[in-house]
Amino acid sequence: MTKPSTPDELGRLVLRADQYFAEVNLTGASIHALSMGGLDLLQQFKAGLSHPMSAGLVLAPWPNRIRDGKWSNSERDFQLEVSEPARGNAIHGLVSNTEFSITEHEGSSATLIASIPPASGYPFSLALAVTYVLSERGLTCEMALTNIGELTAPVALGAHPYLTIGNAPIRSLTIEAPVVSHLITDGQMIPVGEEAISGSGVDISFPVSLKNLELDTGFRLGGEAPYTTTIAAHNGKKVSLWQSKEFGWLQVFVTDVFPGPDGPTSALAIEPMTAPADAFNSGTDLKWLQPGESWGGQWGISLSE
Repeated sequence: MTKPSTPDELGRLVLRADQYFAEVNLTGASIHALSMGGLDLLQQFKAGLSHPMSAGLVLAPWPNRIRDGKWSNSERDFQLEVSEPARGNAIHGLVSNTEFSITEHEGSSATLIASIPPASGYPFSLALAVTYVLSERGLTCEMALTNIGELTAPVALGAHPYLTIGNAPIRSLTIEAPVVSHLITDGQMIPVGEEAISGSGVDISFPVSLKNLELDTGFRLGGEAPYTTTIAAHNGKKVSLWQSKEFGWLQVFVTDVFPGPDGPTSALAIEPMTAPADAFNSGTDLKWLQPGESWGGQWGISLSE
């Protein structure tokens, strides 16, 4: 067994198994790096940055956006901090800057925990556990929320990895995912409708080139779980992200201004989610967690040829 290590001065924890290598950042429990046999499976970014453009973050207790940071239940209205001022939304939950603690660490695995205390617009108390495991099959991430308060809490989970295949240009890759519909959004990137995937301009249910594809799109997944999204390079190498049945939604985001080590570059976020954007308002696949109840799911990344 590989000997456990301690976090470095930047708060990063190293995991190793077989030919896989990963770095986990205790800030936000983010996955900082992942490679197999020296081949990067996650997009590298400029030195000194912790999670640019949400790279590698755990998203809890909601992924994606909440319109204007506002939501309501049957008793009262709530106002979350507007953390995406350009669009006026609350985005990606409450733990992006949280320092997680290590509860377990063996050379190939680590469990990180953090409390999510009551916050403006979210008067609930949660505990979040994130476990990363490396094996010969790749990376597995298990995420679990526990309601440690006295109020029933609305929750959803997500993650924000940027996948890559070594130094293959992102725009040279293809993408395929078991999507059945996509969300139509307004100027705030909030869903205002849902459309069947067949015949749409964002149909990625079969291998599609990323060369000219513009995506910041939420998809409903279908078929049998685990759901698997695959990107492929011309040399036959493929990187896949799988997600358990709890993660029934996918956000795909392509950008050409990601802060790479050598300057702006193209990057591809494949974001597993348990609920779509603005689920606190729509209720779509939103989980209401009872006091004392725990809930979560799994996702992972692997390389194949």
